[in-house]
Amino acid sequence: MITGPAGTGKTRVLATAAQIWDGPVFGTATSQRATNELRAAGVHVAANTTQLVGDIQRGRIPPGSLIVADEGSMVSLNHLAAIAGYAARNGCKLVLAGDQEQLAAVEGGGAMMLLADRLGYVQLAEPVRFTAGWERGASLRLRAGDATALDEYDQHGRIRGAPPDQATEQAARAYVASYLDGRDVLLMAGDWARCRELSQRIRGDLIHLGLVDGGRTIRIADGAEASAGDLIICRRNDHQVEAGEPGRVLANGDILRIETITSHGVMVRRLLEPDRTTGQRRFTSRVFHFAGCQSSDLAYAISGHSAQGATVHTGIAVVTGNEDRQWLYPAMTRGTDANLAFVFTTPGRPAGPAPGARPAPELGRYQRIRRECQGFPAARPAAGPGGPEPREPIAVLADVLSRDGAELSATQTRRRNLANADHLAVLNAIWSAETQDARHDRYRELVTAALPPSHRAELSHQARWLFRTLRAAELAGLDPAEVTRTAIGSRDLAGVRDIAAVLDARIGPRVYPLLPEPPGPWTSRVPQLPDPARQAYLTGIAAQMDDRTRRLGQHTAQTAPAWATNALGPVPPGPAARRTWEHKAASIAAYREMYSYGHPRDPIGPEPSRETPDRRAAWHEAFLALGPVDQPDVRAMPDGRLWLLRDAYTAETAWAPPYAGKELRLSRIGAADAD
Repeated sequence: MITGPAGTGKTRVLATAAQIWDGPVFGTATSQRATNELRAAGVHVAANTTQLVGDIQRGRIPPGSLIVADEGSMVSLNHLAAIAGYAARNGCKLVLAGDQEQLAAVEGGGAMMLLADRLGYVQLAEPVRFTAGWERGASLRLRAGDATALDEYDQHGRIRGAPPDQATEQAARAYVASYLDGRDVLLMAGDWARCRELSQRIRGDLIHLGLVDGGRTIRIADGAEASAGDLIICRRNDHQVEAGEPGRVLANGDILRIETITSHGVMVRRLLEPDRTTGQRRFTSRVFHFAGCQSSDLAYAISGHSAQGATVHTGIAVVTGNEDRQWLYPAMTRGTDANLAFVFTTPGRPAGPAPGARPAPELGRYQRIRRECQGFPAARPAAGPGGPEPREPIAVLADVLSRDGAELSATQTRRRNLANADHLAVLNAIWSAETQDARHDRYRELVTAALPPSHRAELSHQARWLFRTLRAAELAGLDPAEVTRTAIGSRDLAGVRDIAAVLDARIGPRVYPLLPEPPGPWTSRVPQLPDPARQAYLTGIAAQMDDRTRRLGQHTAQTAPAWATNALGPVPPGPAARRTWEHKAASIAAYREMYSYGHPRDPIGPEPSRETPDRRAAWHEAFLALGPVDQPDVRAMPDGRLWLLRDAYTAETAWAPPYAGKELRLSRIGAADAD
């Protein structure tokens, strides 16, 4: 197993392995295009996985062979099972290379992730594709789902945000600008409907600029049209057609440029890898006849699956906000010199609240483009009233990164479900459902008992906020009965219309400045219930939660994730020190699992608000496990000390140079647009 981020040279490593193998070598990849790339890299005998499985069934792969498979994450479970089974039975060596953090197979993915989990893997660590040094490290953090990597992309002007129609138009213009400069550029969208819309827009611009013939056309897929100068993408393998180079057959995914349209057919050239020095587009010197136009699409914008594995000068991604991390990561790593994201800051096609018909937005866009083609300055489209508030594009991308779309095999799904049978989030939901009513009944009884007889009545709906405050008091080590009696006796209740709201207002200032105390093990928190069966059930749930917490600490010590080593340091070798480390890690891991905090480096995140007292108590328990912090702990400082720190900060930063991050970002965007 060889895994590696985008641009680490996985195909080249497979070709090197093939060269040093003493015996027959067979290469394979899911798509014919990737198979051709593997053959061009040096694996001379290569076939797509469907053909290789057929060769295996016909006995054409001799025992002791080396089988190298590229783009392993896109190999289906059935094909990989057939290849791996044959290799095991016949003494063949199978080397699988890919990236399980990218898009998986369309038909039954998850095979590579299963094997990587079972067998382990060798990882290529350094992405060498990117020209900019900062992008190499940022792409690795993007792959891990670290949203802070987006700050670097944003600071370098790689993230642009706008409403859907404007973002689409901006992406199309960025593509046309790179195309006019002769660069090899790739525009990606999440679905084929949007790809076709983008391609049609770009084609119209290229016709206006004279780069595409607006006269004689041919019909391609879905009734679209193409003419001389257009780029189209082949949708079928044809092993009978030599695609512009000796021995190179036509493959699904090949991008072709129409040279001429004659009565005898369409003559095309195939797009090659860009020039490594200049990034300029290159095509085959020979033209060839192409008969598959009816199934082809315009190739100005393509899907993520079609783009995966490609390397271009400039990559452009249109992000609607509905994608996941496995789509965004490859889409933002195709370009060697630039990778841009045009992000929808509002949902696409919002429903109109006003009755009646509205002007179609395409009419306004047509009028704007027509004015610009006539030489008038560009006019910004007017924002419609009543629309949704636009979001920051970096926030939209952060949501996309947090959405894990990895496909799991049936075995992994079964194992994960078994492992999550006692997941703390599940057990905590059961615990809350079983204890909340009993706790509220107890609070209601003590409040009623503390009230004067003349004020004892059914509490209003505001009682839930009072019970939340009493819960915070109890977690801070106070006696809720004593707190309630003190609040009732502090002032007269005459004229009070809502007892619960008044008591909550009186208790809050006393309780909320306090910090929760460590709650201890779950078995010590089991309340007294009148039903013995429920009492025994809740005791069992508490025991499971304590056991799960302990095992989380052990698992953290075994895997040593980044958040744990950053917070607690490396796992110590000695047994006593290791147990102490595991105990601290257990509190932190329990909080992360219970409340679904998944940041790869930050252990617990910001302190929860007082509206969630139980979560706040769990956070403080995890915070205590972190030990001393690098900065002063300001929670227990008196107000005078805090005022002094604030004034000192103002004085110490007055002489510092102003923050120029925004200006640098705008200058980078301006330079990119001017280029």
